[in-house]
Amino acid sequence: MHLSRLQLPIPIIALLIIASLSAAEEKKPAELITPDKWTKETIKLPPGFARDMTYSGSERVRFAPGMFKPESDTFFSYVFVFELKKGTKVDSETLNRELLKYYRGLSKTVLREQAAKVDFNKFKLKLTKAKRSGKKPTDSPMLRGKLEWIEPFATKSQQTLHLELQTWKTDKHEVVFVCVSPQPVESADKVTPEIWKQMRKIRTDFRPKSEASADSAR
Repeated sequence: MHLSRLQLPIPIIALLIIASLSAAEEKKPAELITPDKWTKETIKLPPGFARDMTYSGSERVRFAPGMFKPESDTFFSYVFVFELKKGTKVDSETLNRELLKYYRGLSKTVLREQAAKVDFNKFKLKLTKAKRSGKKPTDSPMLRGKLEWIEPFATKSQQTLHLELQTWKTDKHEVVFVCVSPQPVESADKVTPEIWKQMRKIRTDFRPKSEASADSAR
């Protein structure tokens, strides 16, 4: 019997086509949707500038328009996503250690000959647990921290970066989503800067729907 000769009812054929399209869509990687003029990059993990990292997978980065412009209010503001092998540890201690390796390696590589003047062991990062921003048990745990480092691209000087991390699992990966900016998460008068609103929206749009409620109250 040849399958091509089978006469299937039209409704069944339509259902098979829809099922095939749905399966194809599930295989596509999730989109990182950003505002206009944001730029992007994708690299393998561990990256060439931080071979001592134990994380293996890929990193997707989205840069705000003022990423490398010190005069901009979005200077060094960006988001990145680690998509790691299933089962990789993403607890606060491991993340703290891996991100320090990442930023030390990045600064050292970009500074080149000037790196000899820098004590990279003085770079500091401490991640702490933050309150869940949603009320559902499925809402992702959140970590926040401050990184003290030498910004190597534009100013080549001391900089404090504020980090906000969330982690979740997919069928294939351990996902770590990081928002980064020199701007604090909240200003002195408890106002959330526009860049943080933008970065959190990128995160919300990227996360699986079961996780997406976590930013709804922001």
